[in-house]
Amino acid sequence: MGYPYKRYLLDVQPGSILGRMRKLLAKRDGVHRELTNEARRDWTNLIEYNRQDVLGMMHVVGYVRAAIKLTS
Repeated sequence: MGYPYKRYLLDVQPGSILGRMRKLLAKRDGVHRELTNEARRDWTNLIEYNRQDVLGMMHVVGYVRAAIKLTS
């Protein structure tokens, strides 16, 4: 379909990241400023993962709509 997916996001595991973030925030009384650099990186990757998911779905919908127009 021609959507350029970022390879580094292939290893991102959203559920695992969310679970770790909940535990880390609980240990720090919810103070996000005290998160580790690794946790911040994971959070950034999760946001980008979700952004790419939305953009990818938009691409798929556009692809399908174009294919339907060609066949009708």
